[in-house]
This record gives sequence, structure tokens and C-alpha cells, in this order.
Amino acid sequence: MEDVFTARELATDNLNAINEAQRKVQSKHDNIFADVELKTTTMKELIYSDLKEPEAIVENLIHKSSSTVIGGNVGVGKTLFAIVNSLHISAGRDFLGKKTLKSKVLYIDEENYAGEIKRRVRLLKQGEYFSDEDLNNIHYSNYSGVVINTVWKTAIYDKIVETDAKVVVFDSLVRFFSGKENESMDTRQIFDFIKKISKELGTAFIILHHVRKTKGRVTINDLRGSGEIVAGASSVLLLNKESDGSITLKQEKNRFGKEDRDVLKFRIEGSDLENYLKLSFLGTTTSQKAKKLLHEVLQGEILLKLEDEGKKEFTTDWVAKNFETYSDSTRATALRNWKENPTGEVEEVTKGNYKIR
Repeated sequence: MEDVFTARELATDNLNAINEAQRKVQSKHDNIFADVELKTTTMKELIYSDLKEPEAIVENLIHKSSSTVIGGNVGVGKTLFAIVNSLHISAGRDFLGKKTLKSKVLYIDEENYAGEIKRRVRLLKQGEYFSDEDLNNIHYSNYSGVVINTVWKTAIYDKIVETDAKVVVFDSLVRFFSGKENESMDTRQIFDFIKKISKELGTAFIILHHVRKTKGRVTINDLRGSGEIVAGASSVLLLNKESDGSITLKQEKNRFGKEDRDVLKFRIEGSDLENYLKLSFLGTTTSQKAKKLLHEVLQGEILLKLEDEGKKEFTTDWVAKNFETYSDSTRATALRNWKENPTGEVEEVTKGNYKIR
């Protein structure tokens, strides 16, 4: 019986100790959030407020108060692309056919030898006629050992304020944290830091990032590391090298405005022997996904037009006359898609003559 009472007393003591520990944790928890207030606004107040979408640094690609991840295979030219982009921003010149907002840039490089960057910038200055003033608008840091921890967070913040940089480039992501890129908590701390500075200073961050080894075209799913990288980014841009030696840029995510469906194509021209480097914009190519959507939109407009006119039959010429804003190839493909679908809404009766089934 004595053993029973002893066991009961021990259990009671243990329970009291647990309750006391929980009380202390709750008290600490309450103290942590004692001064925190959850502020809200109504949706009506929100839509009538003077809030605006962040201003574009590079039209529809890079915005103030944002983070843009640029991914691509080793050797595709991520660093050279970022340098050229930075130079165009610093000069306020159009980049890949898009307007830029002239801004100062802070380029933090933990990836490349400074001598190689010097060579590239010198050749680009020759090839694209950048002035010393343009170069003076870019502040460059090389192998400083920057890691996103408490000490460097303050140093980066201070340097952004000191240089009045509106754009910050991290080259490359994996070099900026001491943890593992596959661990969400490790990658999240970088994007939490970026969001805080972006919100306060309106800074645009450009983050170069590697992808997994892949034989085909790089997609958003090929970006290395935790899903927090894509989730935390405002925009994701992917670079791919084409068989003709050109490079394409495709936007895969954009929180601000419409996703740019065009694939931007360019080529790097020049060499050390020729004593210049230059990015030549080759134009845009619409992605296959966007093309398919465009064909389906046209098909829908044709059906609506026929319904409005009370018709069930039409010709190729009728489509060309009523939908002249579409290109010849778009109209031809939309009609061909109907023709090749035996169960579709429209069939070709004779060449160039169609009717609704």
C-alpha cells in the first residue's frame, strides 16, 4: 500500500511540474505577442485606396518590391545575362525590347572571379557603348563571404541605403546561405529577408539560381532545391540555349500584371579577339501553350459571330474578312484544328467551306 501512495505522489508531482512548465511556456508566448496587433481593412477600403502595383524596373519582367529568380543550365549565360541586364537598367536603356526604369544596381557576386567580370564588362562597354556614368551606377561586391545571417542582413541593408540601389543581384542563390537548399526553413529565411527589405525600401532583387541536370529544355520544375524558392519568388525567368546558338528567355511566374507569354530570343555576339561583346535581341516567339490558347479563342469568336448572324456555314474568305486582326497562320491553324478533329464542332464540307455539325 505504501508503494501505491508513493507512486501516486510521484505522479501528482510530475503532473504539477508539467502544468507549471506549460504555464511558463504560455506566459512566455503571451509576452512575445503582447504588443502585436492584427490590422485589417475592408475589401471596399482596399479597392478605393491609393495602393498601386509596384513600378516596373524592366517592363513586365522585373518590378520594384519584388524578387525575380533567373534559372538555367550551367553554361547558358546566367551571369552574363544579369550583367547585361544590370547595365541596361543603370543606363535606362530598353532591354530585350522592353522599357527599363533607370536605376542604381548593387551586384553581390559570390560565384565568379572578379577578373572575369572585369573582362566581360570591358567588352560589353565596347560593344554596347555604355558610358562611365552608366558603369558608376552599378556597385559591385566580389567574394565578400556574404551569408544571409544577422550580421550580413544589416550590412546588405546599409549598403542598399548608402548606394540608393533599387536593384540588388545575388549571384548565385546557393552561395548566400549556410544551410541546405533542399530545406524549406533554410531557403525561407532568405526570401523572408528579401520581402522585408523589398517592402520597406521598394528594392527589386534578382536571384540567379542553378537547375538540376537535364537533357531537355529547362522548366520551372527543374529549379534546384526547396519549393520555397519558387513559392517565395515574385517572378521566375528561365534561360534555354537553342540549337542555332541563340538563347531564349521565358517567364514562368509573375505576381505583378500578366504573365508574359512571349518567349524572348537573343544572341551574344563578339569575342575577345573582336574586342567587344553585345546582346542582340532577335525578337519574340509565342509559346506553344499561348498559341493553342489563341487558336481556341479565335474558334470561339467564329462560333459567336455565326450565332449572331444566324449562320451555320462559312468559308475561309469569310473568316479572313471578319477576323483580319488575326494573322493568316493563326486563322489557318484554327480552321485546320477543326478539320483534323472528327468529333469537333465544325467540319470541312469541301475545301475552304465549313459548317457547324
